[in-house]
Amino acid sequence: MGSAAELRTQIYISREVNIFSDLDAKELIQKLKSRSKMLQSLHSSLKKL
Repeated sequence: MGSAAELRTQIYISREVNIFSDLDAKELIQKLKSRSKMLQSLHSSLKKL
């Protein structure tokens, strides 16, 4: 989760300095959240093995 949080911070900064539009930043954050949930689920299931 640490790397995802770092990436989210970079997206927020990029939005603030107008590298990404608000819409692009929101879309990227949503995709990042989705991928993070998938990875967390995979990690949890692998720990059970």
